[in-house]
Amino acid sequence: MSAAEKTVEKRTVCATPFSLITPTRMQWVWAGKIPVGTVTANVGKGGIGKTTFELWQIARLTRGELEGDWAGRAITVLIVTPEDDPGAVTRPRLEAAGADLDRVFNLTVAAELGGATRERRMKLPLDMEQLGEVVTETGAQLVFIDGMTTAFEGSTDSKEDMRAALDPLIDLAQRRDIAVIVTHHSRKGNGNLTDLISGSHAIRDAVRSVLFFVRDEETGEVIITQDKSNYGAETASCKFRLVSATVETPDGQTEVGSVEWLGESDVSAADLIARTYSDGDADDRNAAQQFVLDYLHGREAWEANAGEVLKAGRAAGFSDNELKHARRRSRNPRIESTKSAFGGAWVWVIEAEGATEGAEGAMPTARGTFGTFVAPSTDPSERDAA
Repeated sequence: MSAAEKTVEKRTVCATPFSLITPTRMQWVWAGKIPVGTVTANVGKGGIGKTTFELWQIARLTRGELEGDWAGRAITVLIVTPEDDPGAVTRPRLEAAGADLDRVFNLTVAAELGGATRERRMKLPLDMEQLGEVVTETGAQLVFIDGMTTAFEGSTDSKEDMRAALDPLIDLAQRRDIAVIVTHHSRKGNGNLTDLISGSHAIRDAVRSVLFFVRDEETGEVIITQDKSNYGAETASCKFRLVSATVETPDGQTEVGSVEWLGESDVSAADLIARTYSDGDADDRNAAQQFVLDYLHGREAWEANAGEVLKAGRAAGFSDNELKHARRRSRNPRIESTKSAFGGAWVWVIEAEGATEGAEGAMPTARGTFGTFVAPSTDPSERDAA
């Protein structure tokens, strides 16, 4: 076919007064975090639990149990999982989470070549039209694409390739009033969460919500923080723990990962990354821990509003990350972070058991008291000498 014979798209610019456009309310798959009608990216290191968590959410959606606009009604979900075996990995995880398996569909592609039909991985945007047809046939309201690197054609480092795959997905979500969730890897390093998204910035630019997953290596908990939200106010970070679950199969029992939901977190993904790359020495960390213990011990019931502790700590020369890290490190006694019964503010409180003992490695000076706090030196030569 010559260039002259090729079909040319006819484009017309249309102007519509907003008086003729019906206002609508933004809907949420997961209240405040995963919007309907667009694409959300779950970003984090490989093996951290992004997929397990999303399958756990999908299970709740098939039962109408996820907090959001679809709560109370069961939802049908399509899964594109090119990196995991659907029988050995995906189905057992869904079963462990209690999913209605009749409402979850695994998507592959039947490719015909030389008279033979073979199963292939779905590739976007190549298979976008067929994906839209399956959405219509099944009545699905959520599409979960597990692994952009494998499911998308081209390079994740290429702006053009990423827009070529993401723009049709966004269009599909808008036209069909569904939600799309994709998982993607983060890179190593420190700094803004935005800069840690692997690949082209076109990924973050195109999606309308970004959820960052970071593991707290001290507690084993996985923290989820919303790094981008075009449609909602900033929401609190939350956390979960990966646990083992036993699932029966025709071949016998198998152990798979599942989710223990832990609710809101006063620690964010950014806090954990900053902690990992903190260059503070052990003496300063112990000083921050001692400060927090001394401050709380001087308060009624050995508890205080977390914001007050942080404010006092900043005045004493500590950073918020140092103080939060100090609270988590305290083991004898433990310093719990919990929601106050009055007003819902976060409070830090010394556990009663062992509360008369000092910080790990610090000796109490008298019964029921801790050693006098000494602010960390800001002179590098003094720190080195210590």
